[in-house]
Amino acid sequence: MITAGARAGTLREDVPAEDVVATLVGIFLATDDRAQAGRQLDLLVNGLQACPVCRQHHPDGPVSTTPHK
Repeated sequence: MITAGARAGTLREDVPAEDVVATLVGIFLATDDRAQAGRQLDLLVNGLQACPVCRQHHPDGPVSTTPHK
C-alpha cells in the first residue's frame, strides 16, 4: 500500500514501509488509551501524505518533506 501510494503521488516517497510498521507497533505498545492511540494514528497518517503543493508544482518530480508556508 505504501509503495502504491507513493507511485500515485498521494503518499510520501521517502518513508519505507518498515518505518510505518515500526511506528504502528510503537503506537500500540505505548498506550492502552484508545483516544490517545487514535490521535497518534492521525499524526502518522497525516505525516505520510504527500505534500499537495509539491504535487501541484512538480507533478512528476520528488515530493518535498519540508513544510510550506
